[in-house]
Amino acid sequence: PDGLTKEYAGKFLCTAYCTEEYPHICGTGDGITASGAPITADLTVAADQSLLPFGTVIYIEGVGVRVVQDKGSGVQGKHLDVAVPGSHSDALNWAGYGTHKVWILKGDASNDEG
Repeated sequence: PDGLTKEYAGKFLCTAYCTEEYPHICGTGDGITASGAPITADLTVAADQSLLPFGTVIYIEGVGVRVVQDKGSGVQGKHLDVAVPGSHSDALNWAGYGTHKVWILKGDASNDEG
């Protein structure tokens, strides 16, 4: 998009987790991410904070634009856990499982028409 720059971050293993609100393997079930933002299917992604800190906007090839809002003990290195709609079973059967190219999207202040 206009006004954005992209930086290739590499290939990441992508897995999925559900947004169901009850305590289970996908999370505490309270609907709140580690960053304090509400978990949102098709937006929230968990990442290793040393590579992609909270608030980082990324584009995952074949998946779309997501925002790093969560982390997890199993999400280390080049691994992303994508919040998806539906049930826990839907997350386990998510079509996006696998390795995807990832870009970091950044606003370009020099293009600000504000």
